Amino acid sequence: MTQRVDVVRLLARFDIEVLHTRGAEAHARCPAHQDAKPSWSINVTTGQHHCFSCGWGGGPAALVLHALGAEPLGWTTRDAWEWIEDHGFTQDAEPDLAVEMFLQGGRLTAPFELPRGVRLDVPAREWPTPARRYMAEREVTGWQVRRWRLGFAALGRLAGRIVVPVHDARGRVCSYQARTFVNDRVRYLTPHDDENADTRVMFGEEHWPAGREQVFVTEGAFDALAVERAMRAPIAGLSGAVRALDPLVVGKLATFERVVVVTDADAAGDAAWEALFYALIRHTRVRRVLLPAGADANTTERAALAEALS
Repeated sequence: MTQRVDVVRLLARFDIEVLHTRGAEAHARCPAHQDAKPSWSINVTTGQHHCFSCGWGGGPAALVLHALGAEPLGWTTRDAWEWIEDHGFTQDAEPDLAVEMFLQGGRLTAPFELPRGVRLDVPAREWPTPARRYMAEREVTGWQVRRWRLGFAALGRLAGRIVVPVHDARGRVCSYQARTFVNDRVRYLTPHDDENADTRVMFGEEHWPAGREQVFVTEGAFDALAVERAMRAPIAGLSGAVRALDPLVVGKLATFERVVVVTDADAAGDAAWEALFYALIRHTRVRRVLLPAGADANTTERAALAEALS
């Protein structure tokens, strides 16, 4: 049985908003230029596309290369096709219900929503006492609670946890990291696959500056918050949900002139550093800050952390 590209899911993956359809042709603003109107058309069966304004077009591979920003990283059309196959964007050749629903204006997947029971935009002084105590111990400030819209959960799967919502550059909630404040055996929780979280978005992106001089990359959101308190610098918090070697994640970090990876002195920290180093070294300057054994940024005293980072 032959295979074809699942164009509908591919459009959803790259956040391309289709404004109207005509037969099998979907029309949207062109991803390749600042398009004031929907000048770009893509066939949702074949993946062939063309912009009637700037002339950009091609097949599914060309769309993937542009959307991932992968050509400057040395990717070829063959690499793009391998990415399509590796990430499950092929399907059986027969028409499927998803395409039919899409052409009729239906949604392919539900938008991401935080789990039930999460409360955001609550002043820190009104949080449960154990949550306030944990935040005080980690020196998380009220300013950070407001800046990053931190919250907590009293009910549901995340009950008893501080919730760090992860926003993209446009301010949309795409994912979360949740840390127990009641000493649960599992310290951190991240979204399940069926929650439709965007694993390409890193904590910190929403406040990245236009001038991309330097970013500090940590193994989690709380470590990133500690770095921000110590340095007041752009941060990127990875987590179990973020695929560090996803081409789009690497491509985002490569827009900075220097990437500083802050890790623990353990096997996980070594693995994170090695993966990021070899992915980034050809594209930008990359350095490591190795914290003392048994310590992480979240548990290191602020002055000592600032000294290590500087």
